Amino acid sequence: MSTKLGTQLLAVSLTVLAPVASAADYYRGEPAGTGAAPVTSKTTNDYGETVAMKAGSGFTNMALGWLEVPKNMIATSNQVNLAFGITGGLFKGLLHTIGRTLAGTVDLVTSPLPTQPIVVPNFVWENFDMETHYGPAFKLKN
Repeated sequence: MSTKLGTQLLAVSLTVLAPVASAADYYRGEPAGTGAAPVTSKTTNDYGETVAMKAGSGFTNMALGWLEVPKNMIATSNQVNLAFGITGGLFKGLLHTIGRTLAGTVDLVTSPLPTQPIVVPNFVWENFDMETHYGPAFKLKN
């Protein structure tokens, strides 16, 4: 029963990924103070696109938050060593899984508000070497 539910959840999340990934250029940005310039390949004030992107990223983060575990294990192994990457990366990944899943829930529920997503980077697979962190919950989109 749980395998069937997991398969259905994965199928739904993969269906959502295609339009969300194509709209990622609109909503992507780096946090202040990192020295990196924000990626601004597209500028628009389309309310519908903003809401769709926020809802899509919220749903995706809820469904795929568990990918923080392997991401953090790999990143920590690359930064420190394999032994600490497996243990410390596992613990850090579990914490970020909870954070990304809860932030995705808040983003999905508040998707009608034109605010930026809480999680940076927006999706777990973006900026794989960048550590996940959480921005202001209701910062308006510029």
